[in-house]
Amino acid sequence: MSTNREEAVKLKNEGNALFAAGNFKDAIPLYRKAQVVDPTYFAPYYNCGICCLNIGAFDDAIKELTNAILYNPGDRDSYYSRGEAYKAKDNRQEAIKDFDKAIEIDPAFGDAYFQRATVSDISTAEEVDLVVEKYYQKALEYCDYNDEQKALTYYNMGVSYSINECWGHAYAKFCTAVKLDPTVSDYFVQKYLMLWWMNDGKPNRDEPFKILTAASKACKDAIDVLKKKAVRTEREEKQLIDAEAHLNKIEAEKKMCENI
Repeated sequence: MSTNREEAVKLKNEGNALFAAGNFKDAIPLYRKAQVVDPTYFAPYYNCGICCLNIGAFDDAIKELTNAILYNPGDRDSYYSRGEAYKAKDNRQEAIKDFDKAIEIDPAFGDAYFQRATVSDISTAEEVDLVVEKYYQKALEYCDYNDEQKALTYYNMGVSYSINECWGHAYAKFCTAVKLDPTVSDYFVQKYLMLWWMNDGKPNRDEPFKILTAASKACKDAIDVLKKKAVRTEREEKQLIDAEAHLNKIEAEKKMCENI
């Protein structure tokens, strides 16, 4: 005779099979059946919460992950994922609490440092320094990022600095992002803009023109790759639109630069 936990585990595993196939909506009812069979079993709440997060049902995700925390309060991933749901709802204060708790449970949780940085207040230069040093640097230290992920992290650092007009610091971060991933046109664009502002809107012609030419090539290469695909995903369609918009902006900036 099977116990409630055994039956709940069976239902959870059936849900996991659907989850692994990306069928999040159909996995949710199985996880919820498992919760009814064994209301104190942590895993169905957590897994259901992640499914809800994946389909954009953020209120449901928060509810499920709150139950997961109730039955396993030491699980860092439950706090982290609930923080993502709060962030998606633009509830920065609750997201901060959850990312901080995830870091408290696991001080080497690199992804939590990254997400904590993205919801931080960067209204002053002093706060930007704290965010960059305390959170983004920790993310780089603890996460096994590839160059693309590292580039995005440095790019975010640069954006944080540029918001507070710390042009030199921002320029350095954008330069690192370009070096790590030279295929992203926006990194070149931001690098160029920092040069512009560092020189009070009057940069020398050669360096910005060189950067804009490289940015233009990156855009054209990206557009060429995307257009050659017989079928494009929704994300790739957006990438194509963004790359074409960036290219138009870059070419306009190049013409302005030629007249300096």
